[in-house]
This record gives sequence, structure tokens and C-alpha cells, in this order.
Amino acid sequence: MKLKKKYARIETFPWKVIENNVVIIDTSDNRALKLSEVAAAIWSCLDGTKGTDEITEDICQKFLIKKAKARKDTVRFLDILVKEELIRQV
Repeated sequence: MKLKKKYARIETFPWKVIENNVVIIDTSDNRALKLSEVAAAIWSCLDGTKGTDEITEDICQKFLIKKAKARKDTVRFLDILVKEELIRQV
């Protein structure tokens, strides 16, 4: 099954790359979220142009992990970001 859903960051959240990690600032409750290197790579892909499968392929190539694990982890992370209202489906 192909996963073609595309997602985009919600631009009201400022973020910055620091040493291969992404830090997202949630100004509504004054918290900072630090993403791991893999999560940061996924976050960087969230510009609304890539589908879930394309993001998964990028992660597989960059981190040399198996596609099934990368897909499962990517989908799980995207679900969390949607629930936290940090990204939206486009």
C-alpha cells in the first residue's frame, strides 16, 4: 500500500536546526521541543511537497535503515505531529 499523504509544517511555530537536531518553539505554552536527528530529517521534509513514502525513502537512504521500520516510525511520528497540531495534511 502506497502512502501518498503530504504534510506541511504549521509555520506559526518557529524552529531552528542546532547540531543536526531541530528545536521547535511552542510559544503558546512556552516549551521547546528538541527532535532527534532522524525526527529532524523527517521535519525538514515537511514542506507539503513530499508524500509519506517519499519521506520514508529519504530516511532509509540517509540513515541506512530498513524500509518497513522507517515507514512505521515515520507514520507514527507524523501522527504525533498532527495530534500536537505542529503539522497539517495538505
